Amino acid sequence: MPRKRVLVKDIMSKPGVAISKDEIVGVALELMDKKDITHLIVLNKERGLVGILTAREIMDGLGSYRFQKIQARRIYVSALMTEPPITIEQNADASKAADIMISQGVEIIPVIKNSEVVGVVTETDLLKLLEGENGATAEKLMNPKHPRINPGQRAVHARTVMLETRSRLLPVCSGEKLLGIVTEMALAKTFYQVREKFPSRIMDSVVRRIIVEDIMLENPPTVGTSDNLGKIVQTVVENGIPAVPVVDSRMSLLGVLERRSLLKKLLPKYQV
Repeated sequence: MPRKRVLVKDIMSKPGVAISKDEIVGVALELMDKKDITHLIVLNKERGLVGILTAREIMDGLGSYRFQKIQARRIYVSALMTEPPITIEQNADASKAADIMISQGVEIIPVIKNSEVVGVVTETDLLKLLEGENGATAEKLMNPKHPRINPGQRAVHARTVMLETRSRLLPVCSGEKLLGIVTEMALAKTFYQVREKFPSRIMDSVVRRIIVEDIMLENPPTVGTSDNLGKIVQTVVENGIPAVPVVDSRMSLLGVLERRSLLKKLLPKYQV
């Protein structure tokens, strides 16, 4: 069977949501919240593309000693963004974008036409190509060894686990039972609020008292082991989550299915 060819320009989001590199991080979080996204393209004064800012970078930066005792209003987008950004031409194959995301660990790629940014291609844009597919089940696609955390552990520990394991979501469990999830965005907002609301001298002690139970999303979206590829993609896309827990009928956690695992299903289907 011939493989389908889909170009980046056919699926990209346009225009991408942009922010100035000279804005403060609080404005970036507000914009992400308003648009219900976890990523922004970053522009300079001449409206040229200079970087990418994601919830993960905000979580990492605001939770680090790099900005110890610095209030959020003094931290700028330029200090947290990734530069230079990886880009892709609008006439490239969609499978190339998927391959870049998998190999480079990025969730958004600015799309270029004649050296100008004309949009962005995101994981969600690519995953929509798999909607309606039957394919493999969650049991075959999930990672049963995905890291997890318990509700009494500290939020700063959750950040460390995410960074060390390259995870973008942690299931919160009591024993085997799934209680909730913690995302990069939840941690980014938590660290921002501490830096915004508390004096510099007590920031560290305040953030270390915050536990996972305080910030987790309860009753999160889940899938079952027999759910097929189309159902999994629908759950991930509709809920805007970077990964989805796989559970049994008693809500015991069996594994986690990440977006990058789903993107891998695109490659044999759409590569030329």
